[in-house]
Amino acid sequence: MDLPYNVRELFEGGIPALFGLAVSLILLFGVPVVLASGRWERVRILQPPFLAFLAAMLLRTTLPLESIQDVVGSRTTALPHFVEDSVRLAAILLVPATLSCLSALVLAKWLHHPVRLDWQAAGLLVWFWPAWWIVVRHPTTDNLVELLRDGGSLPALLALLGWLGVSLWQAMLLELTLVCRRRVGVAALVAWLAGFAVVWGLVNVATEPVIIKYGQLFSGLQFLLSPDREHYLAGRALFVRFLVFQCLFVFAIAFVQAGFVRRLCHGRAP
Repeated sequence: MDLPYNVRELFEGGIPALFGLAVSLILLFGVPVVLASGRWERVRILQPPFLAFLAAMLLRTTLPLESIQDVVGSRTTALPHFVEDSVRLAAILLVPATLSCLSALVLAKWLHHPVRLDWQAAGLLVWFWPAWWIVVRHPTTDNLVELLRDGGSLPALLALLGWLGVSLWQAMLLELTLVCRRRVGVAALVAWLAGFAVVWGLVNVATEPVIIKYGQLFSGLQFLLSPDREHYLAGRALFVRFLVFQCLFVFAIAFVQAGFVRRLCHGRAP
């Protein structure tokens, strides 16, 4: 199975690119589990932008510059190129960082840690606004927005958040089962498997179904997952490709969180 073109382009950066991607996954999905403990409560509202900006600077340093510019677009301010690229990339990463911080709080609460799901936790949602304002409202390239249904309509954005939320829930259930050794019922297992059908529906709602570009007609999902620009996957092949990606994504989240979650399972702050 050939890797999607966009993924192959990232790996052209070699070992530094792999290192940057791995550490960014830890920053976005592993570190929030550490920060879910009560000792970090006073700075909880600052956690998502802090983690997103750290990951953005790392990716800007380690990934091929062409890949970064495809995502963040052209520079429009007097800021140094590295800073502006990092800020725009951080705006994109704010979304998974925020949901990851919220997911970590729910997990800690589920494991009976003294975590408050109060207005401070709900306040994390405020970071979706600057992410939307920079990425959707004032983009410097249409490379991302054109992949979202209707240029980033509210239903598309909510579906995208739903996909990330369900993915984090699937990873959480894996951790509770494999790391914490908690028994889950048949209903939970069925719900976990059904989650793959749910996320398939959500990404189809979130992505643009018809894009005319490069003299061809394709969907946003075909653009993201197909091996190249001449051979766009469709039907069952596209679904299988997405299923493989979703499994890898969920297991990657569970893997980077596993060590931190293990400490939570034993009643210790990570």
